[in-house]
Amino acid sequence: ESDIQTRWCRNAALNAMFSAYFAEAKKQGIRVEAEIDLNDIEGSGEAALSLVCANAIENAIHAVSVLPAEERIIRVRALQFPKLMFSVSNPYTGSISLDENGIPTSTKNGHGIGIRSILAWCEKNDAVCDFKTRDGWFTIRIVQNRA
Repeated sequence: ESDIQTRWCRNAALNAMFSAYFAEAKKQGIRVEAEIDLNDIEGSGEAALSLVCANAIENAIHAVSVLPAEERIIRVRALQFPKLMFSVSNPYTGSISLDENGIPTSTKNGHGIGIRSILAWCEKNDAVCDFKTRDGWFTIRIVQNRA
């Protein structure tokens, strides 16, 4: 069964992004649980939204790739109604530092760029982004305020 045949959504840009990142995850032995319902997204915003989703999924792939094989899993949800909501959850090892605004901080050089671009997209598109660590799982959730 190939992920290339899976059609995640009708939007070509988003579908290509999900297919590419889920195939990459699979290649690294990462199980992906995905619930995606973004069938009516069109227009100029989809490339930027694709980038936001890609950044979050890529961060999750990096985080779980260091875990033992049986713990490698990412959960992705992307729903359009009643409001656009996107979340990625993954188990992690070690500790994740959140700053005073609840945003993950990284001391590694070149890291944190994806998070900054996600936050910039949220600001521009009337969306909120929150990050949670709970029971060994990290979750990023983005919810757009307008329906």
